[in-house]
Amino acid sequence: FLSADGALVYDTQGLLPTEAFVEVMQRALDGHAALLRARQAAAEAEDQPSAQTALPIARDFAFARQHSEAAAWAARALSAADDAAADVRGEALLVRGTSLVEIGEPWDAIEALTAYLQMAPAGDDAWRARVALGYAWVQTGDNEAGAGLLRAVVDTEDAPMSARAEAGRLLRWAGA
Repeated sequence: FLSADGALVYDTQGLLPTEAFVEVMQRALDGHAALLRARQAAAEAEDQPSAQTALPIARDFAFARQHSEAAAWAARALSAADDAAADVRGEALLVRGTSLVEIGEPWDAIEALTAYLQMAPAGDDAWRARVALGYAWVQTGDNEAGAGLLRAVVDTEDAPMSARAEAGRLLRWAGA
């Protein structure tokens, strides 16, 4: 699904039944709304925005599949976040790391995702970070570490089904 100016706002694969396609279309509309919000907020933001201003922009760009912009705004949130804002730093690291993986910058992604997991090792987002970290390792050629982490996600019953499914898909893609 593309915005009017051709920006990808949502993608999916495979044949879907009508009910599932309606859900996908709603997610695409949500992605488009996030893109419009992010662009508007970015245009209105100061040259050096606070972390609380930059992070929602990064989050909306990431949701709208604009990963380069998401990574850049997450970096701005990180540079503005003080040590006391651990929750802001954590989310900014997660957005930055997952976005960097998506745009093919795995070395910087590994750094951000590792820092995130050291801060917040529990919860659904931590599983998402583990999947992204495994994928980043595969992207760098460290197939043993990447496949090992992805297998661990697949094999852990406490992991959310979405993380387990994505890890399994990445394992198949990597031929592991």
